[in-house]
Amino acid sequence: MKYIKKDIAIEAYEHQSSQGQNWPVDAPDWFHAAIKNGRISQIAGGKLTIKTLEGDHTALDGDFIIQGVRGELYPCRSDIFAETYAQVE
Repeated sequence: MKYIKKDIAIEAYEHQSSQGQNWPVDAPDWFHAAIKNGRISQIAGGKLTIKTLEGDHTALDGDFIIQGVRGELYPCRSDIFAETYAQVE
């Protein structure tokens, strides 16, 4: 059988290494909350470690950090994100 994703809006933030700053100031509130509660942590070279439902995953510069419909977080490579999601107003 074939399936298609339901039209469900998600929130996402494109990770860009902060230059000289600890964390990006333009990130959404849910991103900053995830840093505070330890679900997102920074490692060397601008990489992020994200605690997902499947375990820890690494996000690289330019990857999107997605917050799912139940608040779950996961990284997505920018090319996959562009093929899968469209921006809504």
